[in-house]
Amino acid sequence: MSIAAVDVAQKTEVEMASYDKEKLLRMMEERRRSFSVRRDLSDRIQDCHRDITAKQAYLRRCASSSGATDYFEDTLVQLSLEDALALPQESVTTVKRAKYGLQSTTYEQHSTGISFGDWQELNHERARMERLRTEMDRYSKLHDERFACTQKLIEAVQDWGFRDPADEL
Repeated sequence: MSIAAVDVAQKTEVEMASYDKEKLLRMMEERRRSFSVRRDLSDRIQDCHRDITAKQAYLRRCASSSGATDYFEDTLVQLSLEDALALPQESVTTVKRAKYGLQSTTYEQHSTGISFGDWQELNHERARMERLRTEMDRYSKLHDERFACTQKLIEAVQDWGFRDPADEL
């Protein structure tokens, strides 16, 4: 073989595109598993939201049966999670109502119809959902950083004329 033919063969080898197929397949598999984890977190958040909505509806009915719907809607539901967890039992189970007389106004304690245990369950579900959302945000950020280039790599491999790596999985 002549020296010119060796130079042409070496140039051809250098110019041909190649890629680490196994590494790309591992990356695609990790990305697929990561999507599965994100979907699981999303499903858990939806389930938690559904539980919170059902518990709020139940507590609203309890408050309504005692005539304390306004207190529940305007006061208790509007509290931040930290404030709701810090409420003493009396603030949840009783409400002061004004009783107007001719000479003075007195305040009487009335039941809200809301069980303190149910109120705590609602707030624990709210805290759980907040933790899940924080975890989802953190995981999504890590996922986006880690697999940002994967789709571009797959497209580049296809542009080079190789088979679609997704078919390999």
